Amino acid sequence: MGVLNRLYNMQLKRQGYTIKGRVQGVGFRPFVYCTATKLGLTGKVKNTIYGVWIEVQGDDSKLNIFKEMITNEKPSIAQFTSITMQSLGFQDKETEFLIEESSDGIQYTSLISPDIATCEYCVKELNTTTDHRYQYPFISCTLCGPRYTIIHKAPYDRHHTSMSSFPFCFTCEKEYNNSLDRRFHAQSNACPTCGPQLWLTDHDNRYITYNSEAILLAIEYIYKGKIIAMKGIGGFHLICDATNADVVNTLRYRKNRPDKPLAVMVPNINIARQIAYISEVEIQKMQSPECPIVILKAIPHSLPKNIAPDVSTIGLMLPYTPLHHILCNTLTKVAELERIIPALVMTSANVSGGTIIYNNDDALIRLNTITDFFLFHNRNIIVPVDDSVVCLREDNIGQSPNWHFIRRARGYAPLPITVKTLKDNTPCIIALGAEHKSTFCFTRGQDIFLSQHIGDLSEPETEWSFCQTVKHISQLFGFSPEVVVCDLHPDYFTTRYAAEFGLPILQLQHHIAHGYSVLAEHGHKEPALVLTLDGTGYGMDGTIWGGELFYLYPEAVKGKSYEQGERLARLSLLPLPGGEKAIHEPWRLLSGFLALLKIHELEGVDSLVRQLWKNSPERWTIHSAIREMVSKDKVKLTSSCGRLFDTVSTLFGLCDYITYEGQAAIRLEHQQDMSCNESLTISIVEKDSIYELDTTVFLKELIELLQQKISVSILARRFHIGLVEGLADLALIGSENTGVKTVGLSGGVLNNQTISSLLPKALRYRGLTPLMHKNVPSGDGGISFGQAYWASMVLA
Repeated sequence: MGVLNRLYNMQLKRQGYTIKGRVQGVGFRPFVYCTATKLGLTGKVKNTIYGVWIEVQGDDSKLNIFKEMITNEKPSIAQFTSITMQSLGFQDKETEFLIEESSDGIQYTSLISPDIATCEYCVKELNTTTDHRYQYPFISCTLCGPRYTIIHKAPYDRHHTSMSSFPFCFTCEKEYNNSLDRRFHAQSNACPTCGPQLWLTDHDNRYITYNSEAILLAIEYIYKGKIIAMKGIGGFHLICDATNADVVNTLRYRKNRPDKPLAVMVPNINIARQIAYISEVEIQKMQSPECPIVILKAIPHSLPKNIAPDVSTIGLMLPYTPLHHILCNTLTKVAELERIIPALVMTSANVSGGTIIYNNDDALIRLNTITDFFLFHNRNIIVPVDDSVVCLREDNIGQSPNWHFIRRARGYAPLPITVKTLKDNTPCIIALGAEHKSTFCFTRGQDIFLSQHIGDLSEPETEWSFCQTVKHISQLFGFSPEVVVCDLHPDYFTTRYAAEFGLPILQLQHHIAHGYSVLAEHGHKEPALVLTLDGTGYGMDGTIWGGELFYLYPEAVKGKSYEQGERLARLSLLPLPGGEKAIHEPWRLLSGFLALLKIHELEGVDSLVRQLWKNSPERWTIHSAIREMVSKDKVKLTSSCGRLFDTVSTLFGLCDYITYEGQAAIRLEHQQDMSCNESLTISIVEKDSIYELDTTVFLKELIELLQQKISVSILARRFHIGLVEGLADLALIGSENTGVKTVGLSGGVLNNQTISSLLPKALRYRGLTPLMHKNVPSGDGGISFGQAYWASMVLA
């Protein structure tokens, strides 16, 4: 008999698999266990510092089936970046397959999963009255729930998360150890007996009630026109009834957010269809595990205009946590009785574009003058993460949907973006990004780890959060950077912060970083042209840049940190009187333009501008001062495309004062008469050894057309078309001079749907190949990505 056993064992093999990627916190180990057990294989699986390690033993045919199943039938949210197999020595006495305890290590290379929207199975249990997790606001399983926001350190195991404060009850532990259960090794598993709890207080932290009663009372308060600050998965939201214009006004007043669009949460797609026009592709995105805010075309009059007063779109999202589902379901019942649309304003609880507030004590201090009530819970948020915001781009490039990230955060961070053209042995780099819409990046081989959106680095709290997140991600993934990259601007916080690392520093100009960002997304290392269109950035010639055409050559910068790219063209320079003040008061930009061209002396212009400024006579006094400054060359100049939009917007009387970034341009975009196909006169000149799209010709023509009583909506459309045609002509000149036909497009102006739709078409019409952002924001949230790519090419 012993001889037969030995002969049988000779036919058996043992294999080891190292699998890297998004394989922790996504139910992958339980899946491997179940797969091996069903096939009668023995061995083990565990988390390691590199990813997941599998040892599996059995006959050839079953081992082949095992490999095929773990590759092709893995959980939908699991992602492999690599899978390597090796032969191992056969273990004679092994009789079962086990999930082993995870290995700790000083360098952790596996990926941490982002937070995942509540899965359909948990939603069903949440609404089943006989289930012991019925209406429990922290239900989760291996397929969904918090991940990145609750992890202290890697690997992803319960004792490394904020769930370590909640020991399992008997039932949850039984589920955790049952290989046939959906919660088998679910690290965030909990129930009403052993898990987190929530409670309701007033704005002075006076306790009212807890758990299910707290939710019911919160909905009652919302329906009565109150504002609730609710702690979610990655931070606090401010919530109110989206159908109540009065409470929306109250929220805007208290938060000092008079005009910026507010995001809205609805219970389901059927309700969303009552508020916005939605395509099937957009529905899929809203229902995805990432569950971002999706910008959609609004149905007029479906909600109060003060939800998004400047635009014809609306940002909608579906519930992505159990607490959201309970709130929305309860609200739906109330709405049916009152015959109103069940919709909640769900806006991030932050101050002046800063980091979302995520700590209970901090929320009490900073939100008590905004909110009427707090809905707290006691599961600690380790990493604050805001909602992601996306929109479907209408550029028709490629066959798959073209999504445009306005903000990349929850559901996506901290997953890396792989750039195949980078080398595996490139030194680890940290890139610190821009001052506004700040993000940072670490690199590891071909992977660039782009952080979540953190906020504008204009407040000490946001600076602190930025530094803490850098430290956390560095520790989480075991990064040991050898080089730090930052912007050229000497006054940026990130420029000062770079010096604190004690590492070699590389600096890259802001708009060139935009250019490398879009090239990196496409793994493009050959020479390319890039149009970068944004607000303002520190130029290399003493002016403020923001409308540039660059010639970039990623592969040629190796070992040459001084090589960044060549500036071939720009928009014409316009005055920026008062610097930062003109950004917030764009009427000053118009004043500077009038002073520059002295067209205040031209017939009819004086009366036109007096009409615009009729309610602000003091502007004429300031205008006189600006005129003198311009005549004496004592004013900064800018080629900024964003500032050009602001100038035109204020010329049309659309926006004199800015209450949020991009407001004047947004109003101009949404003023267009889309039936118009006319352009403006385009003039390209060569000036100071650089080509220039003469935007003063645009402005003069617009003034003349205004005097002819042409409608503002027609002129807004003609401006957009004229700018697109002029930029495309500029790119064509660049192509003819360099022989390069690839044109990248980057910068915050690409958030403008008209520009991002028409400009690629105009480039293709001229025989050029446009490259657009896909997974990285085109605005300043993508700057760090471009910095990281450029530095990787320099150090390759």
